[in-house]
Amino acid sequence: MSRIALGLMRLDFSTAGQVEKLIEESLKMGIDKFDLADIYGNGHSEKLVGEVLKKRPELRQKMYIQTKVGIVKGKGYDLSHDYIVEHTKQCIQRIGCGY
Repeated sequence: MSRIALGLMRLDFSTAGQVEKLIEESLKMGIDKFDLADIYGNGHSEKLVGEVLKKRPELRQKMYIQTKVGIVKGKGYDLSHDYIVEHTKQCIQRIGCGY
């Protein structure tokens, strides 16, 4: 795993094609760790990565994907078991990677 992670917080105005290119170029440079969170674009960043992986499933085997939950927009944090489990399931569904 690379020592550097690519943060994917600011993908709000990106297309799936642009994200695909970003992932490809990052992998070429040796960056294989990608950072997401459910709050990034209200889940939109995860959805875009999911679109790329649906189109290019072979990329998933080259990537370490981390995503985070717990920040509740406008309320602070919810680190309860139920919140974490439910939102982790939602993240996995948006990314579409199965795990």
